[in-house]
Amino acid sequence: MKVQELDVCMIRLDLENYRTYHNASEPDALRMMVQVQGKKIVELAEDIIENGLSPIETIAVVPEKDGFHTVIEGNRRITVLKLLENPSLAGDTSVEKAFSRLKPEFLKNPIRKISCAVFSDRETIMKWADRKHGTGLGGASLDRWGYVSNARRSADLGDYNRWIAALDYLREQGDPIENAELEIDRLQIGALITRIFGSEYLSKGLGVTIKSNGEVSFENGDDAAGRKLLKQMILDLIARKPTTDEYRYKEDWVRFFKEFDSLSVKKGASTSQNPSAETSTTDTNPSGARSGEGGGTSTDNDGGTTGPSGPKQSNDDGKGKRRPARRRSDRTKLVPKGRRYSLHILNDRINDLYHELLELDVSEKKSGVPNVGAIMIRVFLDLALTHYLSELDVPLDTRSQSRRGASSWKDIGVSLPSKLNAALKDLDPNNSNKTLKPARQACNKDFHHSIDVLHERVHDLDATSPTHKEVIEVWDRYHPLFDQIFEKLTNAGK
Repeated sequence: MKVQELDVCMIRLDLENYRTYHNASEPDALRMMVQVQGKKIVELAEDIIENGLSPIETIAVVPEKDGFHTVIEGNRRITVLKLLENPSLAGDTSVEKAFSRLKPEFLKNPIRKISCAVFSDRETIMKWADRKHGTGLGGASLDRWGYVSNARRSADLGDYNRWIAALDYLREQGDPIENAELEIDRLQIGALITRIFGSEYLSKGLGVTIKSNGEVSFENGDDAAGRKLLKQMILDLIARKPTTDEYRYKEDWVRFFKEFDSLSVKKGASTSQNPSAETSTTDTNPSGARSGEGGGTSTDNDGGTTGPSGPKQSNDDGKGKRRPARRRSDRTKLVPKGRRYSLHILNDRINDLYHELLELDVSEKKSGVPNVGAIMIRVFLDLALTHYLSELDVPLDTRSQSRRGASSWKDIGVSLPSKLNAALKDLDPNNSNKTLKPARQACNKDFHHSIDVLHERVHDLDATSPTHKEVIEVWDRYHPLFDQIFEKLTNAGK
């Protein structure tokens, strides 16, 4: 590696950048970066005009045979410098207007030559890039790769997410789905599609086998039919804009796949496949985060066995509508186990705490600690909300800023009700999500799971000890909130 001064005009964008996926040309890569980054690219431009390029974040490039260099690390910054020189490259978008506004200020002190670290090959740079993309602090600083970008990087390292392997297979066969990764990233459904494609019904019911090394095969050997099936399933998922509530349980995933039985590539395929043929599911998480449960058949908190999706119960409300399955309130452990209840948490500290709470006995037995359980619910709620609001850049409420002098959600002066209200407003701005109703009730002191009661468990020496059932019910009332908080964080790769 050597450090060299290079003209910006002699540096090309990376056509295989993990933020912008696959591009045919540099203009395509630039437009895709604008589309993916949106206002963040404008924020970065404003920061560069004000402060210049960061001296501790070297742009890394590899030389090309024609005298140009390709940027491997620093594509956002090179995009900004190119747009500040020529805003029209952004096309007729709000970003072009923003850069046209910024250009006169930039030209007062233009940046046309920059110091770059020149490496001989891409993989040497990627070794260091892997260590860099661990934080997301908004558009003006490091921006952590999201779920799709991390899945793409894992694939490059030989560990394929099934739907990533399917997209690559379609592309290699000359039948690509244009902008599929961009749409999946935009809709924040990467983790959800990972779960759906992790179902064994894909192979047992439809005859499609996708290995972790990216190899795709079809049971009846009909590649054309297999391509048609994969393409239709992925396009259908994108068009549906699915939510976690719609595809939370194993039977939901199987129901989706059974819609494609007529396109099955099994040998002697039948259109009346039995969903019960699926005995277990595989939940592939590119981040390597732990899942909260074991394999296909698990043991519940009271020693009874459940299927891979937990206790078998009817999910019909009598009117043909699905309702969330009830968690067993007679369990002994604070947190329910089973695939349908597990939280996927990427933050190491919160994930460690969650797995300790999975084993916390809050029963009336001598070994039970319901008081500890009640206090830990308060702690877990605060940590989850703080992490969510900070990582997703939710604006700090004015009351916390003006009355408490806070500057971030992590400041001690920010109250728990303020955090809860801000998170609920971000998750459910129209108050239409019924599963979050218990969380909204938590700001009313009349409810036994209210924040006031949680505070009493921690601070009031005269507070009564909670019963086993009370502690269980309080966790269960907050569980839908936790589920949606960590689902959104996982989709954002945070």
